[in-house]
Amino acid sequence: MNERLPEKLELREVFAPSDHAAWKRVAEADLKGIPFEKKLVTKTYEGIDLQPIYTREHLEKLPALDQFPGLLRQLRGSTASGNANGAWLIAQSLSHPLAENYNKLLIDALNKGQNAIVLPLDLTTRSGLDADYGEIGQTGKDGVSISGIGSLSRAWKGVDPKACPFFVNTGATPLAFMSLFSAWLNREGSDISAVSGAVYADPVAMLFETGRIPVTIDEAYTHIAGTINYLHGKGSGIRAAGIDASVYAGSGASAVQELGIAIASAVEMIHRLQKEGIAPEVAASALFFRFGTSTNLFMEIAKFRASRLLFTELLSQLGIDPAIPQFMAAKTSEYYHSTIDPYVNMLRVTTQAFSAVNGGVNVLETVPFDSLLTQSDEFANRIARNTQLILGEESHLDHVTDPSGGSYYIETLSSELAQQAWQCFREIEAAGGIIEALLSGKIVNDINTVAVKRIKDVASRRSVMVGVNQYANLKEEVRTITKPDPKEIYDRRAEWLQKFRVSGSSGYHDSILVDLEKAKNESDITKQIDIAAELALKGATLGEIFSHIKNSSEVTVSQTLVIERPAEQFERLRLRSASHKAKTGSFPSIYLFNIGPVKQHKARADFSRGFFEAGGCEVINGRAVDNINDGIAAAKESGAKVFVLCSTDDTYPKLVPEFTTGIRSALPGSLCILAGYPKDQVDDHKRSGIDDFIFLGADVVQIISSIFEKTGVAK
Repeated sequence: MNERLPEKLELREVFAPSDHAAWKRVAEADLKGIPFEKKLVTKTYEGIDLQPIYTREHLEKLPALDQFPGLLRQLRGSTASGNANGAWLIAQSLSHPLAENYNKLLIDALNKGQNAIVLPLDLTTRSGLDADYGEIGQTGKDGVSISGIGSLSRAWKGVDPKACPFFVNTGATPLAFMSLFSAWLNREGSDISAVSGAVYADPVAMLFETGRIPVTIDEAYTHIAGTINYLHGKGSGIRAAGIDASVYAGSGASAVQELGIAIASAVEMIHRLQKEGIAPEVAASALFFRFGTSTNLFMEIAKFRASRLLFTELLSQLGIDPAIPQFMAAKTSEYYHSTIDPYVNMLRVTTQAFSAVNGGVNVLETVPFDSLLTQSDEFANRIARNTQLILGEESHLDHVTDPSGGSYYIETLSSELAQQAWQCFREIEAAGGIIEALLSGKIVNDINTVAVKRIKDVASRRSVMVGVNQYANLKEEVRTITKPDPKEIYDRRAEWLQKFRVSGSSGYHDSILVDLEKAKNESDITKQIDIAAELALKGATLGEIFSHIKNSSEVTVSQTLVIERPAEQFERLRLRSASHKAKTGSFPSIYLFNIGPVKQHKARADFSRGFFEAGGCEVINGRAVDNINDGIAAAKESGAKVFVLCSTDDTYPKLVPEFTTGIRSALPGSLCILAGYPKDQVDDHKRSGIDDFIFLGADVVQIISSIFEKTGVAK
């Protein structure tokens, strides 16, 4: 070849400029009649239509974008430097029911890169009860059992209060725990003004999560207001007004719902605190937002960016200085994890953490990959912690400012998400506000609608979970859940507390209870906390403090959502299959009856293998034959009870009758499945004896469950 490139290459002449409309016309022509929206537009749980391509033209349609981080609506971050000058706080999700065991995990984590402390409280503690007054299954549930200054001191033994921030979700009201916290700081010789973080309460989130809070709604907000006044009086910057949206994300809510509920909860919090005498600016500055994270990478990045947009808009609407930054924490959600092939959860956590960091969160908790299965060990905790360390120190995400800024896709998605979330917020307000929307069942029903769709999409494999409904690994042992025994935990904590109650003189304990009456009669909550903190140092328990400080025995109840992770349906199938193998020596087997050359059967044979392996079935890939009769003997020898015909639609009218007749003659009672769903042939094939069809979009869980029932695979 003697051809040479020209000295000056004019690419604009070779490749003519184009626009989105021109591209779309070409794409529609290539689709040959298939609607563009049906084939190339993806509909999300948020009600947003994702386009196949985004261009500069999409940005031109958006409202004015922030040009620099830290300015205007804080879309690109609340500070000008982003992570480049003060990266996010690494807050490991450490959990053990017993304070002394939690402490061992905490000290190890702090020595190996963690720089913020999260103390997850168990349900009994968050309900204002001592461990022995809780119920078996609630004491030690999802957190550490803390009943007094003793257990709190054991949990934080060896911790310097000024070394790193503290983050504690106290449930519906912060008063009782704040008393213990103040007492512990006094014992440690630390002033609360030198301590940072959030010791916060969110009555709305706890009511949604548990269906019950131990006080009235009004009293919960009164306690939060009093705690804010107490902290301000002490010169402390600790935040006490929680907006814990992670409970909604952990129930299957969409990003729009999570944001909409968070903003509605913030409005309720600010208005309620204002009625208690807290200035709106003070209330806004006391807010602590905590979000969950899904595995939808770009949607999550956009969610955190949109949250800042919504917060600044909310402050503007309320007449509050919009320059007040939104303090955001995030926690990777177990809702998207699985007990099947649990090491894949490491990848899910990495995706979730990456999106949160890119979105600009201030604090990040990463959940260990085996948290659903067991009490996480040193290895699992180290991997979770190192996920954040690697994102910072090796991926250098702690050196960048809003890395998503300017992305046609993410900028557009952030704007659309903010608009949809604002509409969700307005619907909640139209329903009477977040409290009324929760009590009426609207919030639960709306989230349940999305959660049910998520479960169906995973069951039909429209939504892929690697290792669960796609690329299942039957060699991976199915592990059963081995958490600490709830009764043993309850008995240990109850025994300790009962011994504590009878130790010392009865007169001393009686004097504490008498002094608690003084706290009860004190109308100023800031003084109540000071009195309770002094009594906590003398031995008053959290339950005793709370029972005296609360005004009445009234509680608030609401409808709750029964949470099922999308992977659970497959976990049940896999456990059922594993149990069958333990009894019989093999997994339930499926025989693929392949007809014709490779190009005729392979696509559907491969699809069938993935379909049935997701349910824990051993798939026997039969030798391809040219006709039904040639394959009957091999099918019979396989020992299978379920046979799948794999070929093409045009061959099925002739093959199906021969297939069902041959199989049923050789193996009475066997099931005959067809790989594919030729709509114009379905009725004929059913009449010929086909028991079921497998195809793209088929419900894997329903079909395999039905097969297990018919073939005697015990539950």
